[in-house]
Amino acid sequence: MDRLVPAATQLLKEITDLGKNYKVARGDPDGFGYIREITFDARTSNWLVPILDALVDERIRYIDQPNGKGRAKVRFVNDTRADRRQPFDIAVVDQVLNDETQ
Repeated sequence: MDRLVPAATQLLKEITDLGKNYKVARGDPDGFGYIREITFDARTSNWLVPILDALVDERIRYIDQPNGKGRAKVRFVNDTRADRRQPFDIAVVDQVLNDETQ
């Protein structure tokens, strides 16, 4: 059975917790049945990519967004760091980048 790595699941949970609607496509599973790449719709990518760039999280191998527009691919590392479920804190980074106060 194919499944997302825990870091990807955590990222999607945080996006959902922010009340954001998103569409995501899953990449192909690796030899162990883990999916390490997800692609977001263009609307989600526009606000999410700057947040992920600011995070510089070691669980993310790369973020690819062709021409700075369109659908962003987020690829998670091929080792146990992708198994970590600690928060990405995207809500905090979003507030800082957008200068929002609670």
